[in-house]
Amino acid sequence: MKSTTELSLNLHNSRQSGRDLVLLHGWGLNQAIWDPIVPSLTSHYRVWTMDLPGFGDSGWEAPDADFSHASARVANVIAAHIDHPCVLAGWSMGGLVATEIALRHPRRVHRLVTIASSPHFLKTSEWSGIDPDVLRDFRAQLGSDLNKTIDRFLSVQALGSPQARAEIKAMRTLLKSKPVPHAEALEAGLQWLAQVDLRSQLCAIDVPMTRLYGRRDSLVPATIADAISTTLSAQNDQSQVFLNSAHAPFITEPEAFVEALISANDARN
Repeated sequence: MKSTTELSLNLHNSRQSGRDLVLLHGWGLNQAIWDPIVPSLTSHYRVWTMDLPGFGDSGWEAPDADFSHASARVANVIAAHIDHPCVLAGWSMGGLVATEIALRHPRRVHRLVTIASSPHFLKTSEWSGIDPDVLRDFRAQLGSDLNKTIDRFLSVQALGSPQARAEIKAMRTLLKSKPVPHAEALEAGLQWLAQVDLRSQLCAIDVPMTRLYGRRDSLVPATIADAISTTLSAQNDQSQVFLNSAHAPFITEPEAFVEALISANDARN
């Protein structure tokens, strides 16, 4: 049981003088998910990884159940360590948090990168996303078997990937390198995925944006890429679809993914 509410933010290459890159993980995971690609990024960025509230080594406090509060906590910790705009990259639910930070604190963000993420995760008649029944099932199962729920979610994330078994095994190993997430954090995260909707605010994003998707992704279908493009300034928006990836392109196609992040750093905007 974690005894502190502090958030865990770690710098991986303190001697590097390049642009700061902050990586935020997705639901159920922790900052260790980035370990396989961090070495390939450290010659281009000062790389930071962070555990979101209640995940990994980060503590949880009751107000974190509110999405805006939790996102503000993340933003404040980043600002306490980095005194200039960073490249802020978030995967899945982490991309939702990163988007909220870019909206509320644009001066702290040099470029926003979302990875297999969406401003609204729930599927509707007009929007591609996660089936509401799937999220309801996860929430129902969470109360009876936390570990089984996380393991099932890992399987759903890898669904469609040509390397699904290997990816699930890799994610399980990385997940186990940190403490088990707080049940309250898992519950809150599922609620955010079901309820948070930032679509109407995307046009207000005042920083350059790079959006990365997996063509085989069953949780965040790549088809939403075009839908989002209609609300963003073409000058400040880039998107890329990894053809062989599902929900975790940085695991399925690590070399191409790293190149995409390097390109984001090299982009003019």
